Amino acid sequence: VLDYFFFFFSSRRRHTRYISVTGVQTCALPIYAFDYYPFGDDGNANNAFIRFVNVIIPQGSTITSAFIRFTCRTPRTDDPLTNIYANDIDNAVAPTTHGEGDALVKTTAFTPWDITDNWTAGVQYDTPSLVDEVQEVVDRGGFVSGNAVQFMVYDDGSPSATYQQAYSIEYDGGSAKAELHITWANVVLAE
Repeated sequence: VLDYFFFFFSSRRRHTRYISVTGVQTCALPIYAFDYYPFGDDGNANNAFIRFVNVIIPQGSTITSAFIRFTCRTPRTDDPLTNIYANDIDNAVAPTTHGEGDALVKTTAFTPWDITDNWTAGVQYDTPSLVDEVQEVVDRGGFVSGNAVQFMVYDDGSPSATYQQAYSIEYDGGSAKAELHITWANVVLAE
C-alpha cells in the first residue's frame, strides 16, 4: 500500500479542493479539507487526481494486473460515469493549481469506470483493470523504480447529482486511504 497525494476539482465552479498526505496547504487557492472525494457529478462535475509515491517497479516490466482500491464513505445508489487515465510522465508531480490539474498529460490508454454497483459505507471497491495505463508509464524511457505514478479520474458526463464518495487519506489517519495494487513480471536482460 502506497501513500499518495490527492485532490479533486469541480469543473463547473472552477475552485480547487486539495487533500495531501500531510494535510498541509500546498497552494494559495481556496482550500477545502475533506476526508472524502466524490467520483462523478455531485451538482458539479468532479475530477480526482491520486498520486502514489515511491512505486517500486523496474522500468519496462510487464504489468500483469493493476487496480486502485477505494473505501466507500457514504452509501449511494447512483451510477456515475468516469474515465481513469494515468499521468503520462516519468515521475508524476502533484498539481497545486486548477491550471496544473487541467494541463496534466494523459496516457493514451484509459479505462471507463461506470460505477453501477450500489456502494456500502466502509466496504472496499476496486477499479477495473488499469494494466494498460500503468504499462504505458513504466515503458517510458525515463521512468525508474521509485518514481511517483498519478491517476486521474475524470467525470464522463454523469447526470447531475450522480456520484459515489470514497475516503481520502485525511480520514482517520489514513486508515481507509486508496491502495494501488500492481503485479508485474521483471524484465530479463539478455547477456
